[in-house]
Amino acid sequence: STLRYDTLIEDCKQVLASLIPREKEIRDMDGRWHMVRLMPYRTAANVIDGVVMTIMNVDRIKQAEAALRESEDLYHTLFEEVDEGCCIVEVLVDEHEKPVDYRFLEVNPAFQEQTGLAGAKGKRMRELAPDRREDWLDACGRVALTGEAVRFTHHAAQMNRWFEVYAARISLPEQRRVAVLFSDVTRRRRAEKGEADALVSRDLFQGIVQTIRLPLLVLGTDLRVVSVNEAFYRTFAERPDQTEGRLVYELGNGQWDMPALRQLLEDILPGREVMTDFRVEHEFPDIGRRTFLLNARRLRREGDEPGLILLALEDVTGGEA
Repeated sequence: STLRYDTLIEDCKQVLASLIPREKEIRDMDGRWHMVRLMPYRTAANVIDGVVMTIMNVDRIKQAEAALRESEDLYHTLFEEVDEGCCIVEVLVDEHEKPVDYRFLEVNPAFQEQTGLAGAKGKRMRELAPDRREDWLDACGRVALTGEAVRFTHHAAQMNRWFEVYAARISLPEQRRVAVLFSDVTRRRRAEKGEADALVSRDLFQGIVQTIRLPLLVLGTDLRVVSVNEAFYRTFAERPDQTEGRLVYELGNGQWDMPALRQLLEDILPGREVMTDFRVEHEFPDIGRRTFLLNARRLRREGDEPGLILLALEDVTGGEA
Protein backbone atom coordinates (compact mmCIF):
# COMPACT_ATOMS: atom_id res chain seq x y z
CA SER A 1 0.00 0.00 0.00
CA THR A 2 1.07 3.57 -0.60
CA LEU A 3 -0.73 4.81 2.52
CA ARG A 4 1.39 6.16 5.34
CA TYR A 5 -0.46 4.21 8.02
CA ASP A 6 2.19 3.27 10.57
CA THR A 7 -0.30 2.40 13.33
CA LEU A 8 -2.59 0.21 11.25
CA ILE A 9 -1.92 -3.00 13.23
CA GLU A 10 -2.37 -1.29 16.60
CA ASP A 11 -5.61 0.37 15.43
CA CYS A 12 -6.97 -2.99 14.15
CA LYS A 13 -6.24 -4.56 17.56
CA GLN A 14 -8.12 -1.75 19.31
CA VAL A 15 -11.14 -2.20 17.02
CA LEU A 16 -11.19 -5.96 17.75
CA ALA A 17 -10.84 -5.36 21.46
CA SER A 18 -13.50 -2.66 21.72
CA LEU A 19 -15.73 -3.59 18.74
CA ILE A 20 -15.96 0.15 18.07
CA PRO A 21 -15.32 1.35 14.48
CA ARG A 22 -12.41 3.71 14.01
CA GLU A 23 -11.80 6.42 11.40
CA LYS A 24 -8.57 8.17 10.57
CA GLU A 25 -7.42 10.58 7.85
CA ILE A 26 -4.22 9.29 6.27
CA ARG A 27 -1.96 10.67 3.53
CA ASP A 28 -0.43 8.50 0.85
CA MET A 29 3.10 8.64 -0.55
CA ASP A 30 2.01 11.30 -3.06
CA GLY A 31 0.53 13.51 -0.34
CA ARG A 32 -3.13 12.81 -1.16
CA TRP A 33 -5.58 12.44 1.70
CA HIS A 34 -7.75 9.35 2.33
CA MET A 35 -10.34 8.49 4.93
CA VAL A 36 -9.64 4.99 6.37
CA ARG A 37 -12.46 3.31 8.27
CA LEU A 38 -11.84 0.19 10.35
CA MET A 39 -14.84 -1.90 11.45
CA PRO A 40 -15.16 -5.34 13.18
CA TYR A 41 -15.96 -8.09 10.68
CA ARG A 42 -18.92 -10.12 11.86
CA THR A 43 -19.65 -13.46 10.19
CA ALA A 44 -23.07 -14.85 9.35
CA ALA A 45 -22.78 -16.85 12.57
CA ASN A 46 -22.43 -13.54 14.46
CA VAL A 47 -18.76 -14.20 15.20
CA ILE A 48 -16.12 -11.47 15.08
CA ASP A 49 -13.54 -12.74 12.64
CA GLY A 50 -11.27 -9.85 11.73
CA VAL A 51 -11.43 -6.23 10.63
CA VAL A 52 -12.93 -4.66 7.52
CA MET A 53 -11.00 -1.65 6.14
CA THR A 54 -12.55 0.81 3.68
CA ILE A 55 -10.60 3.60 2.03
CA MET A 56 -12.15 6.74 0.52
CA ASN A 57 -10.23 9.47 -1.33
CA VAL A 58 -11.00 12.75 0.46
CA ASP A 59 -8.21 14.81 -1.03
CA ARG A 60 -10.57 17.28 -2.74
CA ILE A 61 -12.54 17.71 0.48
CA LYS A 62 -9.32 18.40 2.40
CA GLN A 63 -8.22 20.92 -0.24
CA ALA A 64 -11.58 22.65 -0.02
CA GLU A 65 -11.35 22.74 3.79
CA ALA A 66 -7.84 24.18 3.60
CA ALA A 67 -8.97 26.82 1.12
CA LEU A 68 -11.91 27.67 3.37
CA ARG A 69 -9.66 28.01 6.41
CA GLU A 70 -7.27 30.21 4.44
CA SER A 71 -10.18 32.34 3.26
CA GLU A 72 -11.53 32.63 6.79
CA ASP A 73 -8.09 33.55 8.13
CA LEU A 74 -7.73 36.20 5.45
CA TYR A 75 -11.21 37.52 6.22
CA HIS A 76 -10.49 37.76 9.95
CA THR A 77 -7.14 39.43 9.29
CA LEU A 78 -8.72 42.04 7.05
CA PHE A 79 -11.64 42.45 9.43
CA GLU A 80 -9.33 43.10 12.36
CA GLU A 81 -6.70 45.23 10.63
CA VAL A 82 -8.60 47.63 8.35
CA ASP A 83 -8.83 51.26 9.42
CA GLU A 84 -12.53 51.41 8.59
CA GLY A 85 -15.04 50.44 11.23
CA CYS A 86 -16.70 47.10 10.42
CA CYS A 87 -19.58 45.27 11.99
CA ILE A 88 -22.01 42.51 11.14
CA VAL A 89 -25.50 42.98 12.52
CA GLU A 90 -28.66 40.93 12.68
CA VAL A 91 -31.73 43.07 12.01
CA LEU A 92 -34.56 42.33 14.45
CA VAL A 93 -38.16 42.75 13.30
CA ASP A 94 -41.59 42.74 14.96
CA GLU A 95 -44.56 40.53 14.10
CA HIS A 96 -45.24 42.75 11.08
CA GLU A 97 -41.70 42.32 9.70
CA LYS A 98 -40.87 45.90 10.60
CA PRO A 99 -37.24 46.49 11.72
CA VAL A 100 -37.19 47.57 15.36
CA ASP A 101 -33.56 47.03 16.40
CA TYR A 102 -30.36 45.21 15.43
CA ARG A 103 -27.89 43.02 17.28
CA PHE A 104 -24.12 43.23 16.79
CA LEU A 105 -22.76 39.82 15.83
CA GLU A 106 -19.20 40.90 15.02
CA VAL A 107 -17.27 44.17 15.42
CA ASN A 108 -13.65 45.04 14.66
CA PRO A 109 -11.29 47.21 16.77
CA ALA A 110 -11.82 50.26 14.55
CA PHE A 111 -15.54 50.03 15.26
CA GLN A 112 -15.08 50.96 18.91
CA GLU A 113 -12.48 53.61 18.12
CA GLN A 114 -14.76 55.39 15.67
CA THR A 115 -18.12 54.98 17.42
CA GLY A 116 -17.12 54.96 21.07
CA LEU A 117 -19.38 51.93 21.65
CA ALA A 118 -17.53 49.48 23.91
CA GLY A 119 -18.50 45.82 24.31
CA ALA A 120 -20.98 45.95 21.46
CA LYS A 121 -20.69 42.31 20.34
CA GLY A 122 -23.82 40.36 21.24
CA LYS A 123 -25.77 43.45 22.29
CA ARG A 124 -28.63 45.32 20.69
CA MET A 125 -28.25 48.89 19.54
CA ARG A 126 -31.02 50.14 21.81
CA GLU A 127 -29.16 48.66 24.77
CA LEU A 128 -26.00 50.56 23.89
CA ALA A 129 -27.46 53.86 22.68
CA PRO A 130 -31.19 54.24 23.36
CA ASP A 131 -31.25 57.82 22.04
CA ARG A 132 -29.44 57.13 18.78
CA ARG A 133 -31.20 58.38 15.65
CA GLU A 134 -33.03 55.93 13.41
CA ASP A 135 -30.87 56.51 10.29
CA TRP A 136 -28.76 53.38 10.69
CA LEU A 137 -31.71 51.19 11.69
CA ASP A 138 -33.71 52.37 8.69
CA ALA A 139 -30.78 51.77 6.33
CA CYS A 140 -29.87 48.34 7.74
CA GLY A 141 -33.54 47.36 7.79
CA ARG A 142 -33.99 48.20 4.11
CA VAL A 143 -30.84 46.29 3.18
CA ALA A 144 -31.87 43.22 5.23
CA LEU A 145 -35.38 43.10 3.76
CA THR A 146 -34.65 44.06 0.15
CA GLY A 147 -31.12 42.76 -0.35
CA GLU A 148 -30.11 46.06 -2.00
CA ALA A 149 -26.82 47.54 -0.80
CA VAL A 150 -26.76 51.23 0.17
CA ARG A 151 -24.26 54.03 0.65
CA PHE A 152 -25.02 57.11 2.72
CA THR A 153 -23.43 59.82 4.84
CA HIS A 154 -24.37 59.96 8.50
CA HIS A 155 -23.86 62.78 11.00
CA ALA A 156 -23.50 61.51 14.57
CA ALA A 157 -24.64 64.61 16.42
CA GLN A 158 -23.72 63.29 19.88
CA MET A 159 -20.10 62.81 18.82
CA ASN A 160 -20.12 65.65 16.25
CA ARG A 161 -18.65 63.28 13.66
CA TRP A 162 -19.43 62.46 10.05
CA PHE A 163 -19.34 58.91 8.67
CA GLU A 164 -19.53 57.47 5.16
CA VAL A 165 -21.39 54.18 5.40
CA TYR A 166 -21.76 51.15 3.11
CA ALA A 167 -24.16 48.34 4.05
CA ALA A 168 -24.90 45.04 2.25
CA ARG A 169 -26.81 41.86 3.13
CA ILE A 170 -24.52 38.82 3.55
CA SER A 171 -26.97 36.07 4.46
CA LEU A 172 -30.16 34.35 3.41
CA PRO A 173 -33.14 36.75 3.49
CA GLU A 174 -34.65 35.12 6.58
CA GLN A 175 -31.40 35.55 8.55
CA ARG A 176 -31.38 39.34 7.94
CA ARG A 177 -27.63 39.72 8.46
CA VAL A 178 -26.01 42.91 7.20
CA ALA A 179 -22.32 43.87 6.94
CA VAL A 180 -21.66 47.54 7.61
CA LEU A 181 -18.42 49.29 6.65
CA PHE A 182 -17.94 52.90 7.66
CA SER A 183 -15.17 55.47 7.84
CA ASP A 184 -14.84 58.69 9.80
CA VAL A 185 -14.77 61.57 7.29
CA THR A 186 -15.12 64.34 9.85
CA ARG A 187 -11.80 65.98 8.96
CA ARG A 188 -12.63 65.95 5.27
CA ARG A 189 -16.10 67.40 5.87
CA ARG A 190 -14.67 70.14 8.04
CA ALA A 191 -12.03 70.90 5.43
CA GLU A 192 -14.71 71.11 2.75
CA LYS A 193 -16.77 73.38 4.96
CA GLY A 194 -13.68 75.47 5.67
CA GLU A 195 -13.08 75.86 1.93
CA ALA A 196 -16.70 76.85 1.39
CA ASP A 197 -16.53 79.35 4.26
CA ALA A 198 -13.29 80.71 2.84
CA LEU A 199 -14.96 81.28 -0.54
CA VAL A 200 -17.81 83.12 1.15
CA SER A 201 -15.36 85.20 3.17
CA ARG A 202 -13.31 85.93 0.06
CA ASP A 203 -16.40 87.04 -1.85
CA LEU A 204 -17.47 89.22 1.09
CA PHE A 205 -13.98 90.73 1.33
CA GLN A 206 -13.90 91.47 -2.40
CA GLY A 207 -17.35 93.02 -2.18
CA ILE A 208 -16.20 95.36 0.57
CA VAL A 209 -13.02 96.25 -1.31
CA GLN A 210 -14.96 97.12 -4.46
CA THR A 211 -17.49 99.36 -2.67
CA ILE A 212 -14.84 101.60 -1.10
CA ARG A 213 -14.54 104.89 -2.97
CA LEU A 214 -10.88 105.48 -2.17
CA PRO A 215 -8.25 103.77 -4.37
CA LEU A 216 -7.34 100.56 -2.61
CA LEU A 217 -4.79 97.79 -3.18
CA VAL A 218 -4.58 94.33 -1.61
CA LEU A 219 -0.99 93.06 -1.57
CA GLY A 220 0.53 89.74 -0.63
CA THR A 221 3.41 89.56 1.83
CA ASP A 222 5.70 89.45 -1.22
CA LEU A 223 4.29 92.88 -2.17
CA ARG A 224 2.64 91.57 -5.32
CA VAL A 225 -0.85 92.82 -6.13
CA VAL A 226 -3.61 90.39 -5.18
CA SER A 227 -6.44 92.71 -6.18
CA VAL A 228 -7.38 96.36 -6.51
CA ASN A 229 -10.72 98.14 -6.62
CA GLU A 230 -12.37 100.06 -9.42
CA ALA A 231 -11.49 103.38 -7.80
CA PHE A 232 -7.79 102.54 -8.19
CA TYR A 233 -8.20 101.71 -11.90
CA ARG A 234 -10.09 104.95 -12.52
CA THR A 235 -7.69 107.18 -10.58
CA PHE A 236 -4.45 105.84 -12.05
CA ALA A 237 -5.69 104.72 -15.49
CA GLU A 238 -4.50 101.16 -14.93
CA ARG A 239 -5.88 97.86 -16.36
CA PRO A 240 -6.25 94.50 -14.57
CA ASP A 241 -3.80 92.75 -16.90
CA GLN A 242 -1.19 95.40 -16.03
CA THR A 243 -1.81 95.21 -12.31
CA GLU A 244 -2.80 91.91 -10.69
CA GLY A 245 0.07 89.58 -9.83
CA ARG A 246 2.71 92.22 -10.44
CA LEU A 247 5.10 93.67 -7.88
CA VAL A 248 3.62 96.94 -6.61
CA TYR A 249 6.77 98.85 -7.59
CA GLU A 250 6.32 97.74 -11.23
CA LEU A 251 2.86 99.25 -11.66
CA GLY A 252 2.44 101.98 -14.24
CA ASN A 253 5.87 101.46 -15.77
CA GLY A 254 7.52 101.89 -12.40
CA GLN A 255 5.64 105.01 -11.27
CA TRP A 256 5.00 103.38 -7.88
CA ASP A 257 8.68 102.71 -7.26
CA MET A 258 9.04 105.64 -4.86
CA PRO A 259 11.32 105.80 -1.78
CA ALA A 260 8.49 106.78 0.56
CA LEU A 261 6.36 103.75 -0.42
CA ARG A 262 9.33 101.40 -0.02
CA GLN A 263 9.97 102.88 3.42
CA LEU A 264 6.36 102.24 4.45
CA LEU A 265 6.08 98.69 3.09
CA GLU A 266 9.58 97.41 3.83
CA ASP A 267 10.72 99.28 6.94
CA ILE A 268 7.74 100.59 8.91
CA LEU A 269 4.81 98.19 8.32
CA PRO A 270 6.61 94.88 9.03
CA GLY A 271 6.93 95.95 12.68
CA ARG A 272 3.37 97.24 13.01
CA GLU A 273 -0.16 96.05 12.32
CA VAL A 274 -1.48 99.44 11.24
CA MET A 275 -0.05 102.64 9.74
CA THR A 276 -2.28 105.67 9.21
CA ASP A 277 -1.86 108.98 7.38
CA PHE A 278 1.55 108.23 5.92
CA ARG A 279 2.13 111.20 3.61
CA VAL A 280 3.50 110.66 0.10
CA GLU A 281 4.08 113.27 -2.61
CA HIS A 282 4.87 112.07 -6.10
CA GLU A 283 4.79 113.06 -9.75
CA PHE A 284 2.58 110.59 -11.64
CA PRO A 285 2.93 110.55 -15.45
CA ASP A 286 -0.83 110.46 -16.16
CA ILE A 287 -2.32 112.51 -13.34
CA GLY A 288 0.51 114.91 -12.43
CA ARG A 289 1.88 115.73 -9.01
CA ARG A 290 -0.31 114.43 -6.21
CA THR A 291 -0.24 114.16 -2.45
CA PHE A 292 -1.68 111.01 -0.88
CA LEU A 293 -2.19 109.87 2.67
CA LEU A 294 -1.53 106.14 2.80
CA ASN A 295 -3.36 103.98 5.34
CA ALA A 296 -2.02 100.44 5.60
CA ARG A 297 -3.05 97.40 7.64
CA ARG A 298 -1.59 93.94 7.82
CA LEU A 299 -4.24 91.19 7.69
CA ARG A 300 -3.55 87.79 9.23
CA ARG A 301 -5.25 84.65 7.93
CA GLU A 302 -5.95 81.27 9.52
CA GLY A 303 -3.66 78.28 9.23
CA ASP A 304 -0.70 78.45 6.89
CA GLU A 305 -2.31 80.97 4.56
CA PRO A 306 0.05 83.92 3.93
CA GLY A 307 -1.07 87.28 5.22
CA LEU A 308 -2.24 90.29 3.21
CA ILE A 309 -1.60 94.02 3.23
CA LEU A 310 -4.50 96.42 2.74
CA LEU A 311 -3.37 99.78 1.33
CA ALA A 312 -5.81 102.69 0.91
CA LEU A 313 -4.87 105.98 -0.74
CA GLU A 314 -6.59 109.28 0.14
CA ASP A 315 -5.89 112.14 -2.31
CA VAL A 316 -5.27 115.33 -0.28
CA THR A 317 -3.65 117.30 -3.08
CA GLY A 318 -4.21 121.00 -2.51
CA GLY A 319 -5.41 120.57 1.07
CA GLU A 320 -4.36 119.34 4.49
CA ALA A 321 -5.38 116.01 6.02
